[in-house]
Amino acid sequence: MKNWLEDLQNKLQLWMQGRYGLDNLSKSLFILSLVFLLLSPRSSIFNLMPLIIFAFVSFRSHSKDIAKRQGELRAYLLFTGKIKQVWNLQKNKIRQGKTHRYFKCPNCKSDFRVPRGKGKIRISCPKCGHQIIKRT
Repeated sequence: MKNWLEDLQNKLQLWMQGRYGLDNLSKSLFILSLVFLLLSPRSSIFNLMPLIIFAFVSFRSHSKDIAKRQGELRAYLLFTGKIKQVWNLQKNKIRQGKTHRYFKCPNCKSDFRVPRGKGKIRISCPKCGHQIIKRT
């Protein structure tokens, strides 16, 4: 029994050589397909979606066009990175709301923080150097 399983594992490893495999995008899509699968009994809209997503995940993981799959992953990571950045900024604003004030530069739109309770101060943007006068 053990030899049969080892042979199967070796054959699978040989077959997967040169193929892309699973990455963060594939894992996220697989989780999304499971969510749609759980929602499918409640709504007929979600009946076909898990199968389509799972077929796409299977296609991506067995693809030999590695450069194209890496490009898709790069686009996914850029998209999720922006979402995480906005999420972390909002989380920090809530956590540090009692000790710091957050401002947005009117020139370059970057966010920065200053300590609360300093009165009316002149703030220089760390990115572009634009100065604004605000009350903390």
